[in-house]
Amino acid sequence: NLTTTYRLKQIEGTGPITQREHKDNLKQVLGNEKDISEDNPLPVKEQTPTTIYNNQITLEATAIPLSTESVPIKSVSIENAPANDVVYVGNAGVDATNGRRLWGGATIDKNIDNLNKVYVLGTVGQVISYEAVN
Repeated sequence: NLTTTYRLKQIEGTGPITQREHKDNLKQVLGNEKDISEDNPLPVKEQTPTTIYNNQITLEATAIPLSTESVPIKSVSIENAPANDVVYVGNAGVDATNGRRLWGGATIDKNIDNLNKVYVLGTVGQVISYEAVN
């Protein structure tokens, strides 16, 4: 979620505003006389990630999440060690028939909002690593 605060030049009254007044306020913020549209979008600057999370996980007999706790992120990169057998990546129901195959030595990048939504499944005792940013 992106949150931005703008200070408007002037807002009169304290009641609800109309859609037209809202558009006029946006024009003040943007300094542009055109309406916000697909051709004239509201500019949004995405925030640069501020934290790196990294870990190694030992695989078990069932699919396991990259984190058992909620860890908000923007993206994650998962690496399967070169000597490993194939690892399957997906959601909580990932298995060998529906998961994304990650061969030994391969890396996969995913845009996702939380580490606990990404699951891995592979050979018991093999280790995979990940790096995520928020």
